[in-house]
Amino acid sequence: MKIVIAPDSFKGSLTSSEVADCIEIGLQRVFPDAEICKVPVSDGGDGFVTALLSNFKSANYFEAQVVNPIGTPIIARFAFIDTKTAVLDIASASGLDLLESKQYDPMISSTYGTGMLIKEAIGRGASTIILGLGGSATNDAGIGLLQALGFNLLNDSGKEVGLGGRSLSAIHTVNCDNVPCEVKATQFILATDVNNILLGPGGATMVFGPQKGASPAMLKDLEAGMENWDKRVSTFSGKQLATTPGVGAAGGTAYTMMSFLRSKIVSGLELFFDFIGFDKLISEADLVVTGEGRLDGQSQFGKVPLGVARRVKQTGQIPVVAINGSIDGENSWVYDNGLDAVFSCIQGVTELENAIRNARNSLIIAAERAARALAINITTVNQDLKGITYEK
Repeated sequence: MKIVIAPDSFKGSLTSSEVADCIEIGLQRVFPDAEICKVPVSDGGDGFVTALLSNFKSANYFEAQVVNPIGTPIIARFAFIDTKTAVLDIASASGLDLLESKQYDPMISSTYGTGMLIKEAIGRGASTIILGLGGSATNDAGIGLLQALGFNLLNDSGKEVGLGGRSLSAIHTVNCDNVPCEVKATQFILATDVNNILLGPGGATMVFGPQKGASPAMLKDLEAGMENWDKRVSTFSGKQLATTPGVGAAGGTAYTMMSFLRSKIVSGLELFFDFIGFDKLISEADLVVTGEGRLDGQSQFGKVPLGVARRVKQTGQIPVVAINGSIDGENSWVYDNGLDAVFSCIQGVTELENAIRNARNSLIIAAERAARALAINITTVNQDLKGITYEK
């Protein structure tokens, strides 16, 4: 029996690799002789580089000193998968997890550190950069990233504007004279798990701003800044990209990179699958197990469990099971999207802190519970697997 374990991370507690390890332990308590293939997955969010490169044995990691979203010096990692292709994620330099909740403030948080990381990768020879756009703390439309790369963003007096979302309203002119040729020549592949546009109720600010600490008053100011930035960009570049699906990713960073750099937006999950040869990995699988920290309505829109299920069902009728940290509300829709069964780690009423603290053990127990339920079906229905011993 071959089982492929392909989960996302459990945000705030376990990486996707750690989740896969826990699920393996639980499954092996029931299926000790199974062949298990672990595939840590990311859709472009937190841990994108780590998850992607855990499937590349020859990847080379590098470190660079950059700044976090509020300007504090930190060390961030990136990697090369060949001599010209670097993989980065915005969360490593400009991520929400780099801040304490009391520091969340999209008016001042900036993507400058991500620009520094990109500059370092280009300096080491990258001509193609794959950038995961999930998990940012920013709503600055990526202007900090541009500033780090040599773009001059000027107000109506010809002076450089500051950093953060509050500076969007002040921008009047964009000057590219100091941007290195190497930056202009670099190809950027923007991996994202969202399809949001730039402006309006479904745009970057209104949908994601509150998660990053924006008050109602801030949302109004940030949206006005985004509108000004879109007006300036349209005038400067002649491009009309604000309604393009996906440009709202990372607080509008995708919009700005599409406008000023050689960039294209791709599904982070589909890119991940193609890079690691996922279809081949599951070609002889009898079962695929996936999961994420929380299965809820947002899971329908490009999140890992349903993305895994849909990809698996494209190649055959392999059963797909999701083991999640929690399951929110009525979820019959998951079965229309390729999942055959879902299980939760939460064993009773508990505080979030306790759930995070006990995530590892709870996940192992949930995986064993799922395996025991599956074993009943396997040993009574699937004649090809009669040789499997179900240990009570």
